[in-house]
Amino acid sequence: MAGIIQTAYLTHMRQAARSIPRLAKYRIGSTWRTAQIEEAEVLENGIVAISFYVRRASGENVPATRFRLYDDNGSVLADKAETVSFTDETPKVLYRFRFTVEAVEGS
Repeated sequence: MAGIIQTAYLTHMRQAARSIPRLAKYRIGSTWRTAQIEEAEVLENGIVAISFYVRRASGENVPATRFRLYDDNGSVLADKAETVSFTDETPKVLYRFRFTVEAVEGS
């Protein structure tokens, strides 16, 4: 019989999950760029959200196409292929990874 994780422990796991990512990177063209994590939070619905800014270089008109989060050891925690375009009015975009930490019933 599987046990059910208590709500308080799920809250603890969500808080811990938001503190693990230490660094973000994104790719524009063939170049990987580093970004500082701006915010790591647990939203009201329990989703863990990690946010960072993606910036283009002045005059550059190439979209960002891949996004990653890393831990202290340099291991990739999350990796997503997605296209984010820029305009002259938006030289930077706030990018957000969202994770669900939940209990599921299983054997």
